[in-house]
Amino acid sequence: MLKLREIKFSLFFKNTIFFLFIILFSIRLDAARYQTVTIQSAGQRHLFNLEIADTAITRQKGLMYRKVLNDEDGMLFVFDQPERLCFWMKNTFIPLDILLLNKQGVIVEILKNMKPHSQKNRCSKGFMQRAIELKAGICHDKGIRVGDTLTFLTNTSAETSE
Repeated sequence: MLKLREIKFSLFFKNTIFFLFIILFSIRLDAARYQTVTIQSAGQRHLFNLEIADTAITRQKGLMYRKVLNDEDGMLFVFDQPERLCFWMKNTFIPLDILLLNKQGVIVEILKNMKPHSQKNRCSKGFMQRAIELKAGICHDKGIRVGDTLTFLTNTSAETSE
């Protein structure tokens, strides 16, 4: 009888440890990563903290379901290869400006004032490797325009993806 209790306790303990390990590992895989960048525009540097979306799942979700986006926050989309990028606003509650960048970090196009919940695709004119979503109006307010340059201030995979 005592042996059976020891076996049950041992199995319970092992299963509990395994379950906790799986939960902690899953949380770590889902943890958001951030990149601090500046955009040099008209002699001024604008600092942004961008959540990185560099997998198919994180890029697909984007800023969906978010109710608040601070002026200095946004999302950096990183793609493995340059491609024609298309964005829609399904399940997105915040109007956005989308900056489209070449692999050197130069803004080559801006999709301004993307309307919340719109399922209309708006696509880049050329092949891009990165895009940044910011709250709509930030580009206008800060004077950010085509030709401005992005600089990475923290080192992550977003900087080295080519």
